[in-house]
Amino acid sequence: WYDCDLTNNFTDLIEGEHSFAVNATDEFGYYSLSYFNWTIDVTPPIVNIVEGPEFIVDLYQSVNGTIEVYEEDLSFTCHQYVNGEMVVDNTGDYCTYGMFDNHGGRVGQIEVWIKATDTANNTGNWSKWRWNQINYYIHAIYGPSSDGYYDVEGYAILRNNSVSFYGNSSNVADCNRSFSWDSNKDGIIGTTQNSTTTNLTLGIHNITFTTSYSCNGEIWDFEEDAWSSINVINNRPIVDYSVSATSMRQYWPISVGCFASDFDGYVVKYKWALVNSSDRQSDAVVLYEGENPNTTLSNIPVGNHSITCKALDNYGDWNWVGAITGITILDNSKPEARIEEIVPDLAEYGMPVAFYGSASDDNFTIEKYEWSSNVDGELSNTPNFTTSSLSAGWHTISFRVRDPEGLWSDNASRSRDLYVNIIPTAHAGENVSTTPNVPIQFNGQGTDEDGEIVLYEWDFDGDGIYDWADEFNGRELNLYNNAGTYTAVLRVTDNDGSTSTDEVTVIVTEKDVVIDLGDGEIDLDNGTIELENGTVDLVETDEGLPSIGIMAAITSIGLIAVFRRK
Repeated sequence: WYDCDLTNNFTDLIEGEHSFAVNATDEFGYYSLSYFNWTIDVTPPIVNIVEGPEFIVDLYQSVNGTIEVYEEDLSFTCHQYVNGEMVVDNTGDYCTYGMFDNHGGRVGQIEVWIKATDTANNTGNWSKWRWNQINYYIHAIYGPSSDGYYDVEGYAILRNNSVSFYGNSSNVADCNRSFSWDSNKDGIIGTTQNSTTTNLTLGIHNITFTTSYSCNGEIWDFEEDAWSSINVINNRPIVDYSVSATSMRQYWPISVGCFASDFDGYVVKYKWALVNSSDRQSDAVVLYEGENPNTTLSNIPVGNHSITCKALDNYGDWNWVGAITGITILDNSKPEARIEEIVPDLAEYGMPVAFYGSASDDNFTIEKYEWSSNVDGELSNTPNFTTSSLSAGWHTISFRVRDPEGLWSDNASRSRDLYVNIIPTAHAGENVSTTPNVPIQFNGQGTDEDGEIVLYEWDFDGDGIYDWADEFNGRELNLYNNAGTYTAVLRVTDNDGSTSTDEVTVIVTEKDVVIDLGDGEIDLDNGTIELENGTVDLVETDEGLPSIGIMAAITSIGLIAVFRRK
């Protein structure tokens, strides 16, 4: 308790809720006690701008901000600055509305300051938000257009002409600006605010202008599109030409020459064509198209025509056709070629084949002959020839001729193709030695590179008469009755009918047999041999050699006995 007066000042009270009691006593000792509560607030209110425009924004971009407060019943003071000049100074509960407008479309640095005052008349610090409003646009694109205009947006310009680009963008303090002019066809075409180029490629270009701001390690890009495109067109080639004749028979070769130049490139192709005099840019008939400026034409149809040469440059444009030349082509009949004979029509590989042809023409002259095979290509340039160099297989043979006007006949051919067959190979096996009447296993084989073996035959004694045949293999048994040297011949046949042979030598010899007579004896007069256990009869053979008939269980096949007396 303190002694107090009716009016008192308290200067040392701390912030917070305070309760006060006042006791008044009169002269008689009576008193009255009164209470009241009092809140002391000395903390200034806090207001924060927690969200607002990015550091750099488009002048015409809508911007917004967010303000946070932590107390009620506040009043605000709002300032707006453009490039350091205050443009708004409002106080009140609602001064924050509209604080983030674009401020009348003004370019430059924008600042918003806001602070709050509470009911205890405490005023907080300023909360500030700063950004930069910029303007950027394409001012103009200039150059000499093909239509005579200087502003080339929306017009055509000849390639290699100079085109200038002018852009505009606002500067931002403490930021570095960089620029880029871009074409949808060529990519980057300039890197300064105003740029000039002569290198636009052919075609329609959509142009954009970009300003990039680098501020304290952060990048902002702003891009502006041109309101219309630029069409870059090509300088077409200029052509002159010559024609060796203006009247000739059909298929007679005409020498032509084309001379072309190109201002902004080079010529890549030439074309000779028949055109209509009323529509010279369109081709009625293309006679030649290729890289040679000088060529020979022999494919012009009969009739009266207009001919011209065209040149294509490396940018894909043909010249504008002005000059044409009239020519007249007279009728000419084709010569006729005939294949008279091809011998043989089934030939063995590596063997000669003879070809015989003939031809006729309305002017009785043949200038060139040409034989060809679908397998080996061109074979000969004479009417008749013989060759042993044909490849194996089926050949479709063609024969054609050409007259002096350069007109070729149709290809003559035969109803039956020529077949060149690789002959099979026969394998008779190894030479054989044996004795009379002993069976021999002959194992004949055959191979065929371009087919299969369909028949095996054996001539066992070489007399030219084949004694045995089989479709599947060459295995067979044979025996020889008499001693001697024999030639066995194997012949194989392939599926095309060609044959091949191989030989094997068979040597048949008698085998000496020595018989121990023991106590027996030989009686040549009676033709017997006395044995201990039997008798042998001696028989005279056709060759004058004795053969032995076996008795008493003694048997000998194809052997000659040589006898010795003991």
